Amino acid sequence: MNLPKNPLKVSLTPYLPDSEAHGVIILAPAMGVNQRYYAALANWLTTKGFIAVTFDFQGMGVNSPKQLKHIDINITDWIETDCARVIAWCRESWPDLKITWVGHSLSGQIFPLIPNQTELSGIVSIASGSGFWRLAPMTMRFKALTLWHLIVPALTPLFGYFPGKKLGVVANLPKRVIYQWRKWCLDSDYCLAAAPPSMRATFTSTKQKVVALTFDDDHMISLESARALHRLFARNDIDHQHISSSQTPFKRIGHFGFFRHRQQEALWATYLLPAILSVLDQKV
Repeated sequence: MNLPKNPLKVSLTPYLPDSEAHGVIILAPAMGVNQRYYAALANWLTTKGFIAVTFDFQGMGVNSPKQLKHIDINITDWIETDCARVIAWCRESWPDLKITWVGHSLSGQIFPLIPNQTELSGIVSIASGSGFWRLAPMTMRFKALTLWHLIVPALTPLFGYFPGKKLGVVANLPKRVIYQWRKWCLDSDYCLAAAPPSMRATFTSTKQKVVALTFDDDHMISLESARALHRLFARNDIDHQHISSSQTPFKRIGHFGFFRHRQQEALWATYLLPAILSVLDQKV
């Protein structure tokens, strides 16, 4: 299979199977997570006959804080530009294949807002829920309030970006990204905070099948926050699977552990592959 050219400014990486592909899987990242984190899963998906595509949001591949200070983008730009371009590129590159969106955390929250999300045949969200601080696990609520009311307002203007790497909190983020995320997390409507009616209509009108995978030991996303996100979708047909970490040999999943290579049999084969096949409505 020939590797298509990438004419976009978005940094993306396609992973191709050795044989004919059954579909395209976009592995969309969490807030502040580099696409390399998903490489093991992407390679595994190719062994199951899928094309996998990873990508970085603008500003996430930037190593220099001096450069990050001058990146003038927010989460809406990631949604309307980065996500939309990746989907368009996949559709143009493989016009006859179905595209599935596998979104980790943030990317599993915002897919209904992507302008061309109708090109997606289905969605699998992983560790995704409303970021509203009152719905966070109890151990995180005080930390969330400290972050949003003290740390972000004090340090972001000082550095010109959010210095998450220095603090061990998420990652270095463009200032407009962290400010928009702060606004969301302090509002019960989360990503629909102060949204116009047109945006709300777009968010609730997605028709694709959604499978949501959440975990009982996730320190960032609670079962309550996941259910709150699903209510924002105005859908009651979401296939929500809340997975116990005791079901895995390692007794630990958390917010990021699903994507570790050691989970390929316990989680990827047991939960992710059936979820992908169910949204594609096909058998491999």
